[in-house]
Amino acid sequence: MSATLKISQKVRKIYQHISPSLSMGYYNSLRLLLTVILLKSKLVQSVGLILY
Repeated sequence: MSATLKISQKVRKIYQHISPSLSMGYYNSLRLLLTVILLKSKLVQSVGLILY
């Protein structure tokens, strides 16, 4: 338990150092993922309209 606690504390320290850039990258990738999902759903809708 104490070993995992130490590891988590180290990870938290590292994360605090890289969190600004990491969160920006995370938000950018999330936005990209949402855009891809939206585009796919639009594509599916248009294909569905063509099919039906």
